[in-house]
Amino acid sequence: PKHDDIPSDDEPFLQSRWALANDADLQAFITERDFFGPIGSEHRPAFRTKDFRLHFMMELNIRFGDALWAPVRDWLFMMAEQPFGEAQVASGYGLALLSRCALREVEATYLTPWAGGNISHRLMAVNVLWAMAEDDQCAPAALQIAVKWVWNRGQERAITAAIALGGPLGIRYPDEALRWLWALSLRGERVGRMARAALSQLFAVEADSDVDKSAVLPYILKKIRKTYKEEKTAPLDQRKQVVNRRRASLAVANSVLSTRNISTDVPVLVNVLRTRQADFPPIGQLWAATLNSVPHRRESLRALHFTLLALVDDPSSVEIATRLGTEVLPRLTDRSYEV
Repeated sequence: PKHDDIPSDDEPFLQSRWALANDADLQAFITERDFFGPIGSEHRPAFRTKDFRLHFMMELNIRFGDALWAPVRDWLFMMAEQPFGEAQVASGYGLALLSRCALREVEATYLTPWAGGNISHRLMAVNVLWAMAEDDQCAPAALQIAVKWVWNRGQERAITAAIALGGPLGIRYPDEALRWLWALSLRGERVGRMARAALSQLFAVEADSDVDKSAVLPYILKKIRKTYKEEKTAPLDQRKQVVNRRRASLAVANSVLSTRNISTDVPVLVNVLRTRQADFPPIGQLWAATLNSVPHRRESLRALHFTLLALVDDPSSVEIATRLGTEVLPRLTDRSYEV
């Protein structure tokens, strides 16, 4: 700072702090006041631009290294034990910035331990990866780290990878997210359930986007068809494995068909059926496949019921239901008709 009237530690902060902030390349003091505390407000600085903040973080890392980050590390691990909120989100963005100049440190010290921890720790790890996904420079590293956790890193890290790929990281890399989440969906029930939820979330985000047709629906349909082809040619001792894969694939289909909007609780397919003619064939084929499977029929019927019920007040509901029935009914087996 250029000013000579900088107060000592024992003196009150004079009003010249505004000029001092400008000299230090700070935009302003953001006032945060605790209305339940004593009279007065706390102040914290904010940088003019994200680039200033990034350079500040890099310079701190270069000049002070572990001497600075050791207490910060202790504080971050303390934060990871607390309920997730704005402070944790801000911490994630901070670590994403740090990963630009100290990726190995961020991965080894924070991400890898958190990914294998309890739910609070896993959310912290996911939060960092999502923040990295917003950065062109860090996004590829975030994807690589998540993929590392898919295999041979334990169930907890596999679950963390699924959550990460079902959010902004998967939205940035949809093809990779579909491939790896599909692999996770075929794992044991605990990991598979989380992967199905992540695939459903990707479908919900896709449904709210302006794409002409879904990428999630045809991908699932292709995987289900593949299991039917494999069963015809698989040796007897491998057919059980193929059947198990098909059951897992149909469970993914049911999860996606049952997806609901988080804010409205309306089935996501309602908006898709109203706006995307190109998605009728894969939707109809997926519904027929799940209805034809005895273990999956009940959940599939429930999803179909709630979707049609949400369309009742739509002026085009009869047209939509007719079109959907045209896609589903010819593909049902005689047994499914009887039920």
